Amino acid sequence: MTARRLLVLAVAAVAIAGVAGCSDPPAPHDPSPAQVVASLGAVPIPSAGPAVTTPTAVPGRPAVLAIGGPVRVTLPGGSTVLATALGPRQVHTAPTRSATRRRPPDSTKATITLRLQAVRGDLIADAGQLSSRDETGKAVALTPRGATRVHARPGLAQTLTVGGTFPTGAAQVTWRSGSHVLAVWTFNIELD
Repeated sequence: MTARRLLVLAVAAVAIAGVAGCSDPPAPHDPSPAQVVASLGAVPIPSAGPAVTTPTAVPGRPAVLAIGGPVRVTLPGGSTVLATALGPRQVHTAPTRSATRRRPPDSTKATITLRLQAVRGDLIADAGQLSSRDETGKAVALTPRGATRVHARPGLAQTLTVGGTFPTGAAQVTWRSGSHVLAVWTFNIELD
């Protein structure tokens, strides 16, 4: 045998011995499912996280939240109301026709509803307390849809609905009492 062949055989023998030495000896028997569970012990059940609290607002310290989120507002005089802005509920708008293709509309008519539930005391609110702006800061004109004024009392929820033409993109609706902003809800209009 040549030295080269001997060297190749020696390397192969060392490699085989190394691989054989790395394997574990076979287990006498595999554990049963019950043994596996017993060896793991009890699995802790996670507890619920902290409860999500309803944000609060007072005149001079408004809440800013996503549309659909409730806010607990305390008004001068001690009345407390739970307010939620809902929407926007979009009116179907047909795409704009062009000579070569259709494209999504630039704006849509939509309504926003302010739901008021008095918790303590009562509240008289009117549609004029609501305003809206688009993402550029341009005012979106709102007009009442239905009642223009409501009287919320404990146990009797009331709603104010306003409508406007909203351009595509981000926008907000603001609820004021007098000169004080009470809450600002943000939302997006997607027309694609």
